[in-house]
Amino acid sequence: MNYKKLSMIFDMANLLPKRTGLAYNIWYGPKEPRHKPRVKVSIGNGKELSIEIESHKVLGDVNKIDKSELTKIFKWLDLNKDILLRYWNEARDGKMDNGDVLENLKKV
Repeated sequence: MNYKKLSMIFDMANLLPKRTGLAYNIWYGPKEPRHKPRVKVSIGNGKELSIEIESHKVLGDVNKIDKSELTKIFKWLDLNKDILLRYWNEARDGKMDNGDVLENLKKV
């Protein structure tokens, strides 16, 4: 078992639709050196997409999600880019926690 990968999963926090206004659960986490700042979108049946926060580059099968929903996710990312990037950069240093994200989160 890859314990490093497992511990990275537990580093991520999820946001339910009632907090985001989106149709999907969103996962976010602190800095991970192997990739750019991103969120994960749970699209059902154990499937997920990763979306880079700044560029909106989608990693995964983009055809699994309706284009209007994807546009709404991009809008949400733009609304929350500052707090998500701040968390990405500062959480591992103990400068932020999930409460900081929740206090500053905007719904679409």
